[in-house]
Amino acid sequence: MDITIKKMSIEDIDFFLEVRNQCASFLHNDTKFTYAQAVKWFKDTPNIYYIVEIDNKQIGYFRTSNYKLNTCYIGMDIHPIYQGKGFSQILYPMFMDMLFSKHNINLFYLEVLSKNKRAIHIYKKLGFEVIYQDENNIKMQLKLDKKIKLVVYTALFTNDKEYIYGTLPEYENDSVDFICFTNTPHLKSNTWDIKLVDIEDDISPRKQARKYKMLPHKYLPDYDAWIWMDNSCLFRYDPADLFEFYMKDSDICLHEHCDRTNIEQEAQVIIQRNLDDPAIVNKQIHRYKQEKYQDQGLYETGILMRRNNHDVINFNEMWWQEIDNNSIRDQISFPYVVWKFNWIRLNAIKETFVAHPSALNKKQTDHFYTVSRSKTKLT
Repeated sequence: MDITIKKMSIEDIDFFLEVRNQCASFLHNDTKFTYAQAVKWFKDTPNIYYIVEIDNKQIGYFRTSNYKLNTCYIGMDIHPIYQGKGFSQILYPMFMDMLFSKHNINLFYLEVLSKNKRAIHIYKKLGFEVIYQDENNIKMQLKLDKKIKLVVYTALFTNDKEYIYGTLPEYENDSVDFICFTNTPHLKSNTWDIKLVDIEDDISPRKQARKYKMLPHKYLPDYDAWIWMDNSCLFRYDPADLFEFYMKDSDICLHEHCDRTNIEQEAQVIIQRNLDDPAIVNKQIHRYKQEKYQDQGLYETGILMRRNNHDVINFNEMWWQEIDNNSIRDQISFPYVVWKFNWIRLNAIKETFVAHPSALNKKQTDHFYTVSRSKTKLT
């Protein structure tokens, strides 16, 4: 059985309307809508609906609303010809797991009419508990007993395996996994799980590190979320707590740039400081202008939190293609990819973690800090 749950689009209105009107007698609003009314509702509603397909056939949809921190309201309407087949018992847990992975939702509410005995029985079998009841309505809740599987990771690749540039800080923390990818067998740590890998042919150590930074879904696919840390960036608090604080309703989180505000300013600095080939940088900026790129700001990418979901994976892949085919300076390409993926939920932190005084007078964060990147002998 092939199950797909995807966001409802305007093309799904005919099916949605058919199901909704046939299920209206069991809904709190039992109005039956016309197609024009449904289209207007879809365009105006802030709520998110998801179409459910089994073996490429639409069988129903999920309703979600009232997102707040780690909670939301859910409900499901199934086409009458697919009711009574046990799909709810399969689909509700799958959908709640999806919302947990995508949005960190672990507390679910639903409301059901008291007369809908069949649905109430199904919800109780799923583990929902009654928290309020009157003559006409019942409110229920279910809390998932699971935590997000989170990893902090970095990469230290070097031309000389007896040296690294940067630091691998030690932490006393067991709330998350710490993983470092490297090509030197001499790197040791009490905190980090050292993953020894070879540098690919025709790629520099620096670019190899970028690839691991861009593509955690390829190298760390079993995690619900990732925190990338440049090897000069450190935590002051538990990374799990920081992830929960910053990523409550976001797909990606990072800091605004502390000194510059757009990619053209960044390109000028890259060229002035000889950080990359001017021809490559200028060609990249020119292409963005030709595509009528709209300014998305500028960001520090040294600390980068991301969820493992479909949108972020596609974002990562496009970001890597920009790095692989253009400037290795990822601060140029990140805003461009944000522009391309304008539905990505981005949390841009206003404070800064860099050590030097901010040219934009950004306040220093209490949560992260940096140390100087120096050459360290390992043997």
